[in-house]
Amino acid sequence: MNNEEMEKLWKESIYSLIKNHLEALREDTSSPNSSFVYLENNTLQMIMAYMFMNMNRSTDYSNNSMDTAELVDIENNLDALIDYSKKEFETILGMLKG
Repeated sequence: MNNEEMEKLWKESIYSLIKNHLEALREDTSSPNSSFVYLENNTLQMIMAYMFMNMNRSTDYSNNSMDTAELVDIENNLDALIDYSKKEFETILGMLKG
């Protein structure tokens, strides 16, 4: 398997994972989510470096084309998840301070 095939497979896998996760969140809103992720400094820097290194690569998204409505839906779901995570994080900080 060459690098292009590996990269395409990786992107398809990530896209599928995100899509499945967002669909699962949309369907199961009744159960509380008490998960928490802690990224220490080096791990966060490695993730950011990887993202910035690959930011300018020209990619072919023709196989995974999405319409504007899907993108808006994903954006809204991500915004809701960020808001929820922020509230949960603030709750945890409040418990630790109090």
